[in-house]
Amino acid sequence: MKTFKEALLNKLDDTMIPNVAAHLVEMYETELEEDSLRNALVSFKNSIASVSDQPNDDFKVLIEKEIEPITKIEYWSPTLLNVETEEKFAADLVPFETVFNYIMAEDLPSEASVLGDIIWEITFDGWTKEEQLERIKNYRG
Repeated sequence: MKTFKEALLNKLDDTMIPNVAAHLVEMYETELEEDSLRNALVSFKNSIASVSDQPNDDFKVLIEKEIEPITKIEYWSPTLLNVETEEKFAADLVPFETVFNYIMAEDLPSEASVLGDIIWEITFDGWTKEEQLERIKNYRG
């Protein structure tokens, strides 16, 4: 199986980026315009590409449908499955260097809406690994 990094980089090509950006504008309340989101997605893709290749099979990445409790809107989210204990964990606050080296539990879907949801969830703390690490550091105090 592929790592989360390999799977996402294979799907997030130059033709998919505008579709993902359009989904993010439509689905989420964001301060970024569609052009800015396209640029952020390119930065995100470059940041993922720079993550070291050290596959880690301690956790598998599941892509699961979630339901937002207040609005009842469905969206897709990456969830981490501990292979040993079968416990599930959110991918929030897991540094890019770690999460993108976990192995995919199954093939990553190709739909722009699914990829957009996954990227929205995983980039909540920043579009690049440097931004994400800074926000994690600030959050943890």
